[in-house]
Amino acid sequence: MGRDSVFHKLAKDENSFTELLCNLLMRGSFRAQVLPLVIPELSAASFAEVQISTQEILDCGRPDIVLRTDDMCAFIEVKLNPRRGFTIHQELIGCDGKDIQTYVSHLEALKVRHRRLVFLLPADFIFSDELESQISQKKRSPTDIRVEICRWEDVLNAVQLNDEPIVQEFCTVLRQQLGIVTLSPEEKRMLMPEDFPIAFRATRKLEKLVDQIATSCKDGLKSIKESTECEYGVYFKAGNRYLVWFGLWEVNRRVLLSYAVSHKWDSCTLEAFRRCFPCEELQEVGSDEKWTMYQISDQILAGDITVAGAQIKDKLNRLLHELRGNRAANANASL
Repeated sequence: MGRDSVFHKLAKDENSFTELLCNLLMRGSFRAQVLPLVIPELSAASFAEVQISTQEILDCGRPDIVLRTDDMCAFIEVKLNPRRGFTIHQELIGCDGKDIQTYVSHLEALKVRHRRLVFLLPADFIFSDELESQISQKKRSPTDIRVEICRWEDVLNAVQLNDEPIVQEFCTVLRQQLGIVTLSPEEKRMLMPEDFPIAFRATRKLEKLVDQIATSCKDGLKSIKESTECEYGVYFKAGNRYLVWFGLWEVNRRVLLSYAVSHKWDSCTLEAFRRCFPCEELQEVGSDEKWTMYQISDQILAGDITVAGAQIKDKLNRLLHELRGNRAANANASL
């Protein structure tokens, strides 16, 4: 629901992250922080001379990123999916004697001083052991091609103190992609107060309440649980159509138990949702993606939690019934 980076949904796979990384390498400070990880033999004074291209079509395939100077050429093969292996052009051994051009064979044919192949991988890449074994075998062969592994986590560590806003956006989306858990200074301070354990227990109980209510309200609907830094909840769907979201959502420094509908969903569903609640009790929230939300009253939660759970469950069931009925009514009206 919430979005923590301007690159949300823009940088979501290897190709888009490759383009994003290449674009950021055009920036002097970012380049000076990242290039030493992949071509450490170059001096800082030479970084400005490095020419960068992406997805360049060569006789050996299409390396993700190519770095060049007058006396250096480096290929960077980007892997973001920890379960995606290598193409035959990326193999380090086993292609000798075959009519196959690989990244290594292409680099070996170049008449430049420094030649390097770098695999940019996540820490949980499942083929790391196999790749390291191939690198070890390659080092024993008569070649001066340097083959190295660089981790996305190394890139993040190198640039995370860069205060350029666009670099910080990159760090945010990369942390999300890699599943890295971090605490902001404000979040670290919140761990210190004596009442933090109480808030933690209350949050866990509310999450359990959300799970119990969502499970009991499915009634033939598809439910999709989502847990992020800013939300813990369940999406309900009828077929391929979203009906409502229910759960905990951080809004204006408060965690609200609520029902919500995205403005990107079917407009009839949104209007039906709005008719279910007093207009003055609805909130319009979200920045990039707008949502209409109804907060479950604090007074309900202040009472007996069992009674509160029953009331919330009853309201959610009636809400789902109304939204499903609205869907059927619209289908009949179109006949």
